[in-house]
Amino acid sequence: MKQGHPQSKRFGSERTFAFRRAFTLVELLTVIAIIGILVALIIPAIQAAREAGRRTTCTNNLKQIGIALQAHQAAHKSFPNNGGFTEKSLILDTTENLIPISTTNYAEVTTFQWGVGQPGKHPREQSGCWAYALMPYAEQSAAYRAVRFTEIQHLYLCPTRDRLRPEPTQEDQFGSYESGGWAWAKTDYAGNKFAFPNLPDVTAPKDIFDGLSQTIAIGEKAFNPSRQIPTSWYWDEPLFSGGADGTVRDGTKIVTDGDNSYRWNWGSAHSGYVDFLYFDGSVHRKSNAIEEKVLRQLLEIENGQELE
Repeated sequence: MKQGHPQSKRFGSERTFAFRRAFTLVELLTVIAIIGILVALIIPAIQAAREAGRRTTCTNNLKQIGIALQAHQAAHKSFPNNGGFTEKSLILDTTENLIPISTTNYAEVTTFQWGVGQPGKHPREQSGCWAYALMPYAEQSAAYRAVRFTEIQHLYLCPTRDRLRPEPTQEDQFGSYESGGWAWAKTDYAGNKFAFPNLPDVTAPKDIFDGLSQTIAIGEKAFNPSRQIPTSWYWDEPLFSGGADGTVRDGTKIVTDGDNSYRWNWGSAHSGYVDFLYFDGSVHRKSNAIEEKVLRQLLEIENGQELE
């Protein structure tokens, strides 16, 4: 029996073809527009969630600093001071020479020599600032003992500000700085200058007349990223230094980042407020619109007036 070739199946006299329907240009543009709208709605929500996380981290930083502050007070019966220059405040620069660190302020035509943290010193003899003195109570004992001044300390940095990493200092229009050729770690938080004097003075709880729960200890400091650049120490001296205005503030204004009133004052990269740590360990959020006289009362330790 002969095998024939399979025959093609036909329906009637015409072949059938399947057609696939494509998107029209109008439909495609509509889909793209919808996706764009969804992305526009989602991105701000994601950014808001991330900022909320960064705000929480900043607040927690201050709470951890507050715990360290209480531990320091328990150990020494006083709070740390802001340090200051001593004859032993010398470092080896990158060429192995012993030098003091300093800032030459062109506006004041003055050179200020700064202290450098010394491990194990009594508060009245500590040449490093309050931030350095608190490090062994904030689980940073290794950096404290070895004075690792180039090691970034994230506890002292606000993640919202997300500033660039410091670099070896260079002269700028505001001053010249002697950093020994090193890039020193910095801090986004400043101590209350009324409560953190330069050495040898210290403040004890009994010296704070208004009470620990009514007095600011530490807060976010004002910052201008166009002036306080990674190579500058202008009002932004490092956290391992002592006696400088880069680590304390006594101003009565709260400003946003970029404001030219960054000297002496407080500020943050958050929208409209600053977080402050009080001496009792609590953290309070203060609006940029706070009255100057109210902020002044919260800073002064001997005004004897309770706030309503």
